[in-house]
Amino acid sequence: MTLTLLRSPKTIPEQIADTCGVMIVDGRFTAGQRMVEQQVAEQFGVSRGPVREAFRILQKRRLIDITPRRGAHVLPISLASITDLFNVRMALSCLAVRTLGERDREEEALERVRARIEDLALIAADEESTHLTFGFGMTRAVHAISRASGNDLVVQLMREMNEQTLWTTIWRKPLDYATTAARERRAAQMAAVWEAIAAGDTLTAEARLRIILEESRDGALARLAATRRFEAV
Repeated sequence: MTLTLLRSPKTIPEQIADTCGVMIVDGRFTAGQRMVEQQVAEQFGVSRGPVREAFRILQKRRLIDITPRRGAHVLPISLASITDLFNVRMALSCLAVRTLGERDREEEALERVRARIEDLALIAADEESTHLTFGFGMTRAVHAISRASGNDLVVQLMREMNEQTLWTTIWRKPLDYATTAARERRAAQMAAVWEAIAAGDTLTAEARLRIILEESRDGALARLAATRRFEAV
């Protein structure tokens, strides 16, 4: 069996945005601090053009604010706002599973769900896998479920959460899936979700997925809280 995971290489602006985003979440860039294009360009050894585009990406993710004449400034991040992200994503994911039981099931879409979930076991067994590769696999699996649901609004909202929030940024840190044992356990849990989906028992599948996402949320929030002091906003 082979992995079906594929992703296109990130552009230079995306790489800069990811790195700066982690620095913001880590607190190395603090709330209200100005981010100067020229300084960031020198830090990464690039021209100001890619940095300008990276700043636009960070603005979409609500990590910085860009205003005329004032430039780019870091926005405050609260643990409550990150909690909201987890809860909204969990609600959307569980809704997608529930919808699978309410609409006609497309075999091709379900096959993609099965493949994405089976990929997780392969990633977990790979000695070279990391929290990032497994996290990406989890994202692919959950997105496959949302697409299989046939709920276009859920698919759109999940995509917007990836592109327009700090969701992808916080997962650059090892908040979950940090060990082989953790990855293997999560892969087994997701396999149990698939078993319920394949059997047409979407209520059980939803309950199992909710447990996974609640565990992931609570563990990630605890690790984030231990690594930096968040704004009370």
